[in-house]
Amino acid sequence: MGCGASTQGPPSNVDPPLPTPPPDAKPSAPPPPPDKPAAKPAATPAATPAPLESGGSKGTPLAKPGQKGKYDMQALFAQFDADGDGKLDIYEIARAFRALGLPKRSGEKMDIDKATFKSFDTNGDGYVTMEELDANLYDKTREKIEACIDKGWKFDKKTWDESVARHKKYDMKQIFAQFDADGDGKLDIYEIARAFRALGLPKRDGTKMDMDKAMFKSFDTNGDGLVSMEELDANMKPKTRRKIEMCLDKGWKFD
Repeated sequence: MGCGASTQGPPSNVDPPLPTPPPDAKPSAPPPPPDKPAAKPAATPAATPAPLESGGSKGTPLAKPGQKGKYDMQALFAQFDADGDGKLDIYEIARAFRALGLPKRSGEKMDIDKATFKSFDTNGDGYVTMEELDANLYDKTREKIEACIDKGWKFDKKTWDESVARHKKYDMKQIFAQFDADGDGKLDIYEIARAFRALGLPKRDGTKMDMDKAMFKSFDTNGDGLVSMEELDANMKPKTRRKIEMCLDKGWKFD
């Protein structure tokens, strides 16, 4: 061995030097911050209830601006207008009062008489428009109707239609079959026109009711130019039916 060479290694208590990082090495990224608690979702505002439409909670329309009372009496009684002509005769109003079940002072149900009907029929044409009825309805009667509605009364079309059917007094199919000259079970416009003239049905102006093309078409629902007894019976307006019934009640007979 050469002169002065040591045979011992480096001292055992000295750590070896750390390796030098290459010059292009990037410092390690700092650790991510701890997760934040998730934000609470914003509270959904409570839905605002939709306002009640003009119709009331009982199914009868509320009174319009300028009308008397709580409810729209024109809309109420229009439901009892069986043939939809915008007017009520004494029979329709009488059944409407009975359907409402209005009480009299004695506890019985209120009914309509000729004097009461005339108090509504201000123009004397034998019919009461919805405007006439609303304008001439006594305050106490109006209050009784409102009390019925407040208690839950509602118009029931099915029950009303059944009531109209029950009040049919005569079989119109048999009545008009007598005017079927050729016995084919159908009437043309001329046969129905002659039947109306023979019955002498009155019009509002006092003249006799006649048959026109528009009225004939209202009966002739299948458009074949002829009216069967079933079509005539099914499509006859209640007011026309009552006029015929009144003629029969007075003793009219087919000759």
